[in-house]
Amino acid sequence: MPRRPLACSLALNMSRVRRTTGENRSARRTHKRHSKERRPSSMRQQFKVIVGPLAIDRQRQSVRMGSRSLDLTPTEFALLWTLAARPGAVYRRQELLQRVWGKGVYVTLRTVDVHMSKLRHKLRTSANERSLAETVWGIGYRLRDPSS
Repeated sequence: MPRRPLACSLALNMSRVRRTTGENRSARRTHKRHSKERRPSSMRQQFKVIVGPLAIDRQRQSVRMGSRSLDLTPTEFALLWTLAARPGAVYRRQELLQRVWGKGVYVTLRTVDVHMSKLRHKLRTSANERSLAETVWGIGYRLRDPSS
């Protein structure tokens, strides 16, 4: 007999937890919806970028070059996303280091070079063509804008 009241009280407690969690989710969704509506369109976070043959989807963490899908590591994806934000603009290695790895992380500038080398190789359309990711000697890197 003592099991029944314990089981009932546990079930009652669990239903309270679920109800509270559901209310919190609903409140979060409402807050997100209202905060998005108040922001001007220029401030909304952009999730897809197209640069020439590249289609970059931040939500899905996917990159397509024409009809083929590219397999990028999370770091390569972050570098590409940063470069694609302003095609043609040159980013210094130090700036890429801060944007991709963040502050307070000890990573050498050479690490940026290694990841950019791998990214450049993956962004080649064919063996004879140059990559969309370019090195600007003595300055840094940029994503070549094919339209210009």
